[in-house]
Amino acid sequence: MEFASPGTVSTMMRTCRTLYQEAHGPHLLLREGITLSRDRQIISFYSFMLANPPGRFRFLHALTLSKGNFSDTAVDTLANLLDHPDLHLESLVLHDAEEVLRSSVLLFETDGYPYTGVPLTSAIASLTTVRHLEMDGLDECAYALLEIFPPGLVSVVLMLDSLITQWSAPARPEEYNPIVLLAQQADTLEVLEGSGFDADPDNVRYDVVYPRMRRITVRHARPWRPATVAYVHAFPSLEHFALFGTEDMHAGLAGPHRNPFAERALEMRRSQNREDQMNDGSWQRLRVIEGDVFDVYALGLLCPVPEVRLQGVVFRSTIHYLEAILDDVRPVTLTATILGGCLFEENGEMTSLLRRPEAQCLRELELEVCFEPQEGDTITVDEMMDDIRHAVSPVPLHTLRLTLNHGFLIKTTTFPDHHSLPEDYGLSLHAARRRQKRLDLKVYSDSFLDSMPTLESVVVTLSNDAQAYEYMLSSDGSRSASPSESVGSQGQAEMLQALAELGFGDIRDGEDDGW
Repeated sequence: MEFASPGTVSTMMRTCRTLYQEAHGPHLLLREGITLSRDRQIISFYSFMLANPPGRFRFLHALTLSKGNFSDTAVDTLANLLDHPDLHLESLVLHDAEEVLRSSVLLFETDGYPYTGVPLTSAIASLTTVRHLEMDGLDECAYALLEIFPPGLVSVVLMLDSLITQWSAPARPEEYNPIVLLAQQADTLEVLEGSGFDADPDNVRYDVVYPRMRRITVRHARPWRPATVAYVHAFPSLEHFALFGTEDMHAGLAGPHRNPFAERALEMRRSQNREDQMNDGSWQRLRVIEGDVFDVYALGLLCPVPEVRLQGVVFRSTIHYLEAILDDVRPVTLTATILGGCLFEENGEMTSLLRRPEAQCLRELELEVCFEPQEGDTITVDEMMDDIRHAVSPVPLHTLRLTLNHGFLIKTTTFPDHHSLPEDYGLSLHAARRRQKRLDLKVYSDSFLDSMPTLESVVVTLSNDAQAYEYMLSSDGSRSASPSESVGSQGQAEMLQALAELGFGDIRDGEDDGW
């Protein structure tokens, strides 16, 4: 039964009195949470829960509300569900949060003045057991909810990328600053993820400290970057920091047509960050730093960081940023994607970098080397592997994970360091890809082990993913920054169908097609 689908469980509950009345059936139906997005779903689900409140509410730990525009009846029902004394919700997800909260807005007067009442805001603000909150589509009501949400949250995911946020953020950056937004949760918050954040780069100290915050994964929405020391002050115990910028922030920083103004702005932000840290100190517990090479470079860190994960491609023209990062934090583990096998030649930029003193701290190296499009007719994998082996041999590595990516050979897009493709590109591409398939990767792995006595583990793989820099590291902190739904759409459809089959309304009917 533990592996049965909701549909199977509902079928058995209709024929098995014990499964229907006892706790095991509701536990199987509710264990992964529930998503409600339509009036009939809300009414049907509440009826199901009221059939045996003590035996069912105790299994409902995760709830997702989406779409909004609920009727007055559905809003009243949902408010009753949220206010039920047997409900002990731990995770709440609000997709299209503003639309959900503005359902059935009440207009009334007090002492002759008009007021607006939002019933769902009050009901949600009464949930004192919630430890995980996830919201997207925020506007006025959603921001008001954040201000009054009961303290005690441990993890928060906020996607502030709504059109309203994008329109208003330049004039009011601090209103989208996570340090300010979540001050109510400062004592307990440990994990923060999200996008569309903003900050005034001139503010370096706030009146709030998050003593337990250990992991942050944020994507900023504006071309300017936050002050490093502001995050150091607000999150002194941080262990994992993933900071991602926008294309606007990275424009003009790579390729033959670099923008001197963009480069100067980047250098000024880095210089100011380093000066602030010299005066006020830096992190003491930071273990992982993650982001694009420009974002990590701009932080100008003055503290050792054992692991650096770089998202995006490192080009020939941006190797010097990587070199500065290694000098800043002296990592033990490095993950990066490099475009161009030629960078590992005898006098190549990566070869020079790996021979520098700051690279000798590395013990674990995860590299993805992507062939440039113009290398399709000249690439010799044996020679390139020899170059890579000689390039990394001075580093006392214990672990090496190397991926050879020929996916870019099929790309005709112009890269920042890429010039025109050869006329016989199609024929040479076919020959190059055919050669890749004949490679004996174990031979290459053994050659690394034989030539580098410190190595304990070597893994060499092939890839044809043209978007290597996207799958290597995703922005969730761990490996992605976008929020995930509590339950997949297929599982939710089965769940709601199961409730309908148990006699609590045909939630599949109605004008709204749902998912």
